[in-house]
Amino acid sequence: MFKLLNDETRIIAVKEYSRRRMVVILFLFCTLVLIAIFGIFPSYTVSSSRKEIAMSRIEVLKKSPSSEDGRTLEKWLGLTNKKLTVLSPDASTDEPYEIFQKIIAAKPAGVSLLGLRWDKTGTAVTISLSGIARDRQALLALQEALNSSKSFSKAVLPVSSFAKDKDLEFELSISPIMKK
Repeated sequence: MFKLLNDETRIIAVKEYSRRRMVVILFLFCTLVLIAIFGIFPSYTVSSSRKEIAMSRIEVLKKSPSSEDGRTLEKWLGLTNKKLTVLSPDASTDEPYEIFQKIIAAKPAGVSLLGLRWDKTGTAVTISLSGIARDRQALLALQEALNSSKSFSKAVLPVSSFAKDKDLEFELSISPIMKK
């Protein structure tokens, strides 16, 4: 396109052509920036108004009685937590799992345990065993095994446990000897 021009004119024309190209590119860039600004403006105004609404709601909620109820609830929860710490077991003095394991290990053949219950009143602990024994000898063997163990106080069976000859339902109460 510039082949018919002499060298000086061709250099001037190429520079002018480059300038015009830059002007068009800058114009397109500025147009793009303006379109972006106008596109973001509605979102900005909507988000600003939502922020103002949220801030006003927060102020209203701070002054409402429900926040006072929340403070009252927090105080009540604190008192309940204090009461629960009083009721919680002492460190390493209550070990029902280990004691239940000793009871199960002392159980002779012919005795089926149906229930183990741990009752604690103050510092006194009572364990109630319930189950079915095959016969009187198996029930007596359980009583002797628990009495001979160094982990429990005297195991006493009620006389009503010996009413039948076979399939004796029993309930036995023992107290573990706790380590201090």
